[in-house]
Amino acid sequence: MKKILLLISVFGLLISPAFSQSLELYHQGQLLTNGQDVVVLENPTVQLITAHIGFKNISSASVPVKVRMHEVSVMGGTTHYFCFGGACYPPGTVESPGSYSTAAGQLVEDQFYADYMPNGVQGTSRIKYTLFNENNVNDSVCVVVNFISGYLGMNDNLMADFRLSRPYPNPSSSATSFDYSIPSLVSGAKLEIHNLLGSVVMQAILDQNQGKVTFSTSDLQEGMYFYTLTAGGKSVASGKLVIRR
Repeated sequence: MKKILLLISVFGLLISPAFSQSLELYHQGQLLTNGQDVVVLENPTVQLITAHIGFKNISSASVPVKVRMHEVSVMGGTTHYFCFGGACYPPGTVESPGSYSTAAGQLVEDQFYADYMPNGVQGTSRIKYTLFNENNVNDSVCVVVNFISGYLGMNDNLMADFRLSRPYPNPSSSATSFDYSIPSLVSGAKLEIHNLLGSVVMQAILDQNQGKVTFSTSDLQEGMYFYTLTAGGKSVASGKLVIRR
């Protein structure tokens, strides 16, 4: 029995490096776990939605990287394709023909992105992208990109993760601030202030998952205004702002 256990231990040490993971994936500067979902949310009027995925060789040797695509669930009438290593492949391409050589420890941020064209269709398409070692297909890591066009693709769980404080101070004389929190990895959210006619008088793009936005209101006339947090073309929070001096 001891001999058998010893052999198992020895073989385990011998084969484990072959199945070690050499790659890490990143989205918007954040390290992803293997198989993680990311969200790319845009207004339904946007014709092209792009997800940029970075990858890093965390091994001690160079790795030739390839990409494989798998449609998890795709809305009918939409189009998608991916670009890798300086080349864009036509829709329907499942695997990149060539590989991209990465040096040990190299982070590559501009060689892989996926394009999605909703073609006027609102909803969510989920596509999995697997990056793998050309010399060892078991050495791989993947990400599932949720391409969301318009509010019809936003589920209740996603909507519940938006947070926007009331403006402070309110009434405002010279400036007012908002604290906000939006779902992790959601892009395309913005905070707008409208006048009574509905025209946008101020706007801020929310490019962080949480933070504070301050508007200077000194140039606005006294009166009533409205603020709106929008994502994917849908208002997810709104309220009134009073300018008084």
